[in-house]
Amino acid sequence: MSPFIILTIIAILYLFSAPKFLFYIERDGYYLSRSWTSFVNAVFITLVVCSHGLNLFQTSIREFLPEKCAAFAIGQFGQLMVTTFFFYSGYGIMYSLLNRGGYARKLVFPRFVSLSLNFTLAVMVYFVAHCILQNEIRWADFVVGLHDFQALGNPTWFILVTLLTYLLTYVCFVLMGEKHPAAFVLSLTALILVSIYLISRIKPAHWVNTILCFPAGMFYYLKGAQIEDILRKTGVPHIAYAILLMAAGWLMYIADLSPNIYTENLGGILFAVGVTWFVGSFSWKTPSRFPSRTKR
Repeated sequence: MSPFIILTIIAILYLFSAPKFLFYIERDGYYLSRSWTSFVNAVFITLVVCSHGLNLFQTSIREFLPEKCAAFAIGQFGQLMVTTFFFYSGYGIMYSLLNRGGYARKLVFPRFVSLSLNFTLAVMVYFVAHCILQNEIRWADFVVGLHDFQALGNPTWFILVTLLTYLLTYVCFVLMGEKHPAAFVLSLTALILVSIYLISRIKPAHWVNTILCFPAGMFYYLKGAQIEDILRKTGVPHIAYAILLMAAGWLMYIADLSPNIYTENLGGILFAVGVTWFVGSFSWKTPSRFPSRTKR
């Protein structure tokens, strides 16, 4: 049995290792509830694990037709696999900021600090492994690796971007406050756009071509109800809109129709919203129409 097949089996077992997802989502009708978003993210985590497995075992994949098919299918997602993480995170953080007093401080401690410490420990493990294997590595590489700017074997962008969204969210929310949520989201989006420009000058596009999904999730929390009301009045099944958005997002992001990272971000947003509405077709009691919103 090839290494990739073993890794795929492990990933699938992970996906179904928490049957509580299946228990809760059956009783929770809202498609942006914690139980539903956690389940969707678990599906995409499985795809991410399989994708990394494909990169690790490229030589063996060429010999097996099933793995060639899997490689082709997973390759059609690309960075779109992480769009729901940012979109759901933005939605959930916006909900918490407006409904849980003092939540902004939790973005700095413990979330920002704990994530930074966990990442530092992971980088240290990679550094020690390089030393044990007697690979050529400098202390400067270790220091830079702590800031996620250079890979020691660890992911080189996701943690940094996540920490950046936490920090910018905290700064903007302190300045704008909960009385001006729309202004807060707009200011956060502006800072993220500046960050995209600066980071893209020194790093590849994939570092920042999905980050706008984060403020998009916040915007959806504020205006999603109005959007759903408008679509509900059209009488068109919501799954049709979902498929349309996913297809449009895929075309803009994967099919090389995006001229720059900003339109790639837009494609990622469309894909994330499309996935969200598609999930709604399984979570709503009347799946042919948009439902009324409920609390998260």
